[in-house]
Amino acid sequence: MRFLKKIVYFLILLIGIIALLASLGAYFYKNQSKQYVKTRINQFLASPVDVGEIEFSMIAKFPYASISLNDVLAWDAFPDKNGKDTLFFASKIYFEFNIIDIIQNSYTLKHIEVYKADINLRWNKKGENNFVFWKVNSKDEPMSEIELESVKFRKCRLTLDNRKVDFKSWYVVTKLDFNAHIENKKMGFNIDAVIPAFAYRSVPFNYESFQKLSLQTQMGIDQNKNTVDFKNGEFKLGSLMGKINGRVNYKNSIYDFNVNTDNQTIDNIFDALPEKYTQPLKDYRFNALVRMDLNTGNKKSKGWQTSLDFKTLKGEIHHLPSGISIDKLELNGNFIARKSNLTLQLDSYKGEFSGSPFNGKLSIKNFNHPLVNLHLNGAIDLERLLGFLDIKSIEKPYGTAQVTFDFNGRFNNPKKITPSEIERAITIGKLSLNNVGFKVPKLNMEFDGLNGELILNDNDATITRLTGVWKGAKSSVTGQIHNLIPFILFPDLVLHIKASGEFDKINLEEFLTSTDENEKSQSFKIPCFLDLNIRAMIHKFNYKKFEADNFSGLFYVNNCRLTSDDFYFNTANGKVRGDFQLSNSGDEKMNLVVNTTLMNIDIDKLFYEFDDFGQKIIKSNQIKGKLNAALDFKGTWDKKLNFESENMDVDAIISIENGELNKLKSLTDISNYLKSNTLTKTFIDTRNLETKLEHIKFKSLSNRIKIIKGVIEIPEMSVLSSALDLTVSGTHDFNNNINYRMNFRLQQLKSHKKDTEFGIVEDDGSGIRVFLKIEGTTENPIFSLDKETKKKWRKNTWQKESEDINKMVKNELKTIFKAEKNSNTFKEEGAKKVEIEWDENPDSTKTIVKKDTLKSKTKTRIFQAEEDDIRNTDDDDY
Repeated sequence: MRFLKKIVYFLILLIGIIALLASLGAYFYKNQSKQYVKTRINQFLASPVDVGEIEFSMIAKFPYASISLNDVLAWDAFPDKNGKDTLFFASKIYFEFNIIDIIQNSYTLKHIEVYKADINLRWNKKGENNFVFWKVNSKDEPMSEIELESVKFRKCRLTLDNRKVDFKSWYVVTKLDFNAHIENKKMGFNIDAVIPAFAYRSVPFNYESFQKLSLQTQMGIDQNKNTVDFKNGEFKLGSLMGKINGRVNYKNSIYDFNVNTDNQTIDNIFDALPEKYTQPLKDYRFNALVRMDLNTGNKKSKGWQTSLDFKTLKGEIHHLPSGISIDKLELNGNFIARKSNLTLQLDSYKGEFSGSPFNGKLSIKNFNHPLVNLHLNGAIDLERLLGFLDIKSIEKPYGTAQVTFDFNGRFNNPKKITPSEIERAITIGKLSLNNVGFKVPKLNMEFDGLNGELILNDNDATITRLTGVWKGAKSSVTGQIHNLIPFILFPDLVLHIKASGEFDKINLEEFLTSTDENEKSQSFKIPCFLDLNIRAMIHKFNYKKFEADNFSGLFYVNNCRLTSDDFYFNTANGKVRGDFQLSNSGDEKMNLVVNTTLMNIDIDKLFYEFDDFGQKIIKSNQIKGKLNAALDFKGTWDKKLNFESENMDVDAIISIENGELNKLKSLTDISNYLKSNTLTKTFIDTRNLETKLEHIKFKSLSNRIKIIKGVIEIPEMSVLSSALDLTVSGTHDFNNNINYRMNFRLQQLKSHKKDTEFGIVEDDGSGIRVFLKIEGTTENPIFSLDKETKKKWRKNTWQKESEDINKMVKNELKTIFKAEKNSNTFKEEGAKKVEIEWDENPDSTKTIVKKDTLKSKTKTRIFQAEEDDIRNTDDDDY
């Protein structure tokens, strides 16, 4: 214990003696040391330096004596110029000397320590620097007073700004130690630095990092050669490690730095990159070994350039949400940044995607005005590719595609690529589909089992027998697609297609039905981006109850319109041929114009297919016959394909052969009315009439029917049927309001036929006619006698009979005069004079010939008796 106590006492005594000597030394050498520093600063520095307080201590940096300069401000040291900007500002700078040397009045600088400094090293556009602020000994005498062993920086900020080569970087320095050896114009340093943040900018490349950078290197400065060399450097940035070497010729402003990493993982590299570069890849994980060689500088004064050569081995890329990966990935290429020009060159890339190999090359020159060359060859699993790329606009993908693709194109501005630039690009390739399917909900498109080839030639694609199922329809298509790639990149452009296709069946309801979440709705809109010319054959076509066979024609889609100049199909055991135009309207409606001819159609099947055309008077099971018609139609549907009957216009010339009407309520209503009428029921066989009206047959029926704004207009027509012969006209709207006029011969409805001495008197077409008016609705018809039509009928009949009599008389006179003129026995004195007289007796028609005794003349009188007919009476009961 005594021995330990003696040691402690000795140390305390020693410390006390040192403190006393240091205090005495500081007292005796304080002023002398301060004066020396001021003198040498002015003697050696070429640029002015402002210093605050100067302090001397023999304890602060013991075993060295130190002189500390507080608040040191140094100005730029550009040649032949007075400093205007700050070279550096330091809170404290310590100069350390050997204590024995100070006692011997010999000031040899051993160490320098800079604390809390802001240092700005700059080069102007001439390449001159601002930091060589010490005076060079013109006699090349050694600076015997500087035997610098180390320079230390603590908590400093360093900025490098070279305007000649447009390069700038900054560094936050926690620790920077230079173990130095200086011999006049040659200085050697061992550098040990800890830099928690730094940034690097060389147009157009920017890099900023907040990963801790640890750097150890050897730096040599040779003022004779104006060079700074960095050798045997090693760095660690985050978890990325590598080597660094370089040289600076500050006289000629030439820089050359090399950074090498060997077998580093991609994760380590990503750790060293700013988050803005890695954020888009957050759903991916990379597993690969990478070798990189980075060179940055401005060799031969050609401007600053940064190049990165890289090679990836045993690479894997995993997409975390889908669990899909690319395996055996190998990349070999380089990245070059030169002034405003960035270039990426992948000399080769290859790998396996879902077990299928792929390979290719990629070159992008000048990112500001890029020239892109891409080659891709490989097999692609569509489902896994879209899952890997996280593309959600396409649903339910499956199948594989073999791709061979080459692209070469230049773009003036990559952020605003123009369609004309894509059109000028050269594209060559082939896409072979093998059982491919996918769904595009936005376009209401769904494809299954696609097989075939697309041959790419610039912006065009040739479809070589593309087969598959399109929304349930088996199809086979060949043709040409123009403007394909520009359309893919610019959806506002028009896609031009010329093709021919064959479809086994198309169910229009499936085509028009789109799924929105769990709710189905019908919607249809002609795509305005499409310019389509297709000759199509559809073997089976149906929409709800409507069915057609061999639907064929040439169809055009352009300017938001679907048209056909000549289409035809078979339906209802007949044929339909015509043309049509279907177009979008501005209020999200569809307008249809059809001009068509119907030939030999089973009218009962036609009524069934079109749900009796929305009316309830005649049902499909109540009518039969063969329909021939020429029809002009205009109509409107809303976006859900609800037909707007009030906007329909139809002009149709129809002919029905061998027709039948069965159990029509409207005819039963006529029978009931005649039975209820007190005047007609006495001589009409109503029971027989009712039986006849239940099943009517007619040989032929023709008329021209118009539908204007929801009102059916039926001009007057004759219906010659097995029950009775009708003359019918009227209107009928889609709200089932009716206004019909009809008339028929009463003779056909009499309970018995008239029997005379000559036998049964048959109806010769004359006789009393019954005129009826039917108004109200189809559910509640209102019957009445049609007096107005009866008067018109009588007037027209009288006019026609008068015309017939005049014509008959004229013909008779012509016959008589012609016969007498051509007679061989004609003599003037024996000529007969014919006189036509109308006898007042209405019951007979007589021709009287009288001979004059003086003159042979004949007087003839012709009379036409009136038949007893209701048409010539004023009786308004019928």
